[in-house]
Amino acid sequence: MEALRDTFGLGIGKMRLHLVSREAPVGELVRGRIELDLDRVVEADRLTVAVIAMQRVVGVDFVRRGAPLSTRKLPVVKREIELEADAIYRSGGYDFAIEVPVVNWGKPMGLPEGLAEVVGIVSAITTPVRFPLEWFVEGRLHRTWKIDLKERVGITVEGAD
Repeated sequence: MEALRDTFGLGIGKMRLHLVSREAPVGELVRGRIELDLDRVVEADRLTVAVIAMQRVVGVDFVRRGAPLSTRKLPVVKREIELEADAIYRSGGYDFAIEVPVVNWGKPMGLPEGLAEVVGIVSAITTPVRFPLEWFVEGRLHRTWKIDLKERVGITVEGAD
């Protein structure tokens, strides 16, 4: 069992993500600290923190035997910064400040009136339902060929829509 833990890098410790505030407007900084509580010294590629916007999408998948509903959670935008590069990590803390990115939605194309009506009908049938964005701050200790140590905390972002 110990060999399996070493192979995949399981059970090395914990990561805690502390934020000064869980609310931030778009374009402003989210400040916080990543605390590593490691059971032993760990070799890793890098330590990063990211602000991620995800969107739940429900749509119809047209397949051979019908059209079942599918649900996916897709990343919309991600801003990531590196706190520490390739190093030997020990228990301790790392302060960070990362900007909440702006979400640039594509602008609709101008279509002739008749074609716009047809596109509207087809898109009403095939376009997936998109839920509001879900925002997270994620800390991650990246380790090649091993399971990453990570922590994700939800945040509220003002002015993202």
